[in-house]
Amino acid sequence: MHVDDLALIKKNYAIEHETDTVTKLIEKPVTVANDIMGSGTFLFSPLIFNVLEDKFKANGYSNFNLIDELNSCIQSGASVGFFELLGNYVNINDPDSLQLAKYHDRKAHFSKYKISLLICPVGNEHDIRFTTNRYRELQIFDQISIVLPTDHQLEQEITDTNVETIICPKHYKHFGQRVKYGLSKLKGDIFITTEADYSFANRDVEKLLSYLKEADIVVGTRTTRQLIHQGSRMYGPARLAHSALGKLIQVLWWTRGGRFTDVGCTFRAIWATSYRELEKDLTSTGPEFLAEMVIQGLHDRHRIIEIPVNYFNRSKSLNLRHRNVATFIRVLLFILQRRLKLLFSK
Repeated sequence: MHVDDLALIKKNYAIEHETDTVTKLIEKPVTVANDIMGSGTFLFSPLIFNVLEDKFKANGYSNFNLIDELNSCIQSGASVGFFELLGNYVNINDPDSLQLAKYHDRKAHFSKYKISLLICPVGNEHDIRFTTNRYRELQIFDQISIVLPTDHQLEQEITDTNVETIICPKHYKHFGQRVKYGLSKLKGDIFITTEADYSFANRDVEKLLSYLKEADIVVGTRTTRQLIHQGSRMYGPARLAHSALGKLIQVLWWTRGGRFTDVGCTFRAIWATSYRELEKDLTSTGPEFLAEMVIQGLHDRHRIIEIPVNYFNRSKSLNLRHRNVATFIRVLLFILQRRLKLLFSK
């Protein structure tokens, strides 16, 4: 493969050739003579098995370097040619290179992915039509769904025939249960969750999707002061509480590389494939479900990126139910318990 970054050749192997015939292979060369990088893509005749068997026997059946052995074959007169690869090349041998490979694949096919929006009300909102209209303006969603408790009173709020209503079973009475149930019913390749009262700007969906090419999960943060709109209640103690919980997760899962200031934000995006991997391990029922998704994602080595988003904080229902000391303590204890559980399960 022709490359303009010669450092890539030094990490792989070099090829010296005359016309279409390979004259030498050099594993991880110190200096390079051309711009051709060996990619580790081979077509062998069945004779290679005799070569490998002889080498394994001679080496006491321990490991050996394939490139060095192929070069020995070349120097002994074996005929070896080469063919050119096109496209993007990633040598996947660490988490960063795996994410780079994912990025190239996602970028190439991004326009074909179906996007599902899940709207998560508490049950007594009065602005759902306004919210659905604002998100529909983007014209990017293949599915817009609202997950509702059995005893909801929102019929008058949901008159849009293009919005799917997901009614939870009777025993799903808590916020985390309903969000999880709603996510299980989505059909898209990408899931985005938001609140029923228009607390998050529709233009920030573009931010989530942009970073989703680089990550498995993108979480919004409501703690960036410049993006907290006037009248929102994300001030003083509330911002400190969210930041403290985010930093606690960051410290307790330090080796996973996450950086967080707000793990309780409903506004987030996740690949459907990533969520399906996490789903079986998500067991919480209350507001800690949002933090649990982040924790489990870190534990399973998914890449999670937090980005600042605009915050209007219009949801009085969520404020009354979850913005209090009791919820803070509940989430705090959950984080500590989950850390201990994962430590002792090793």
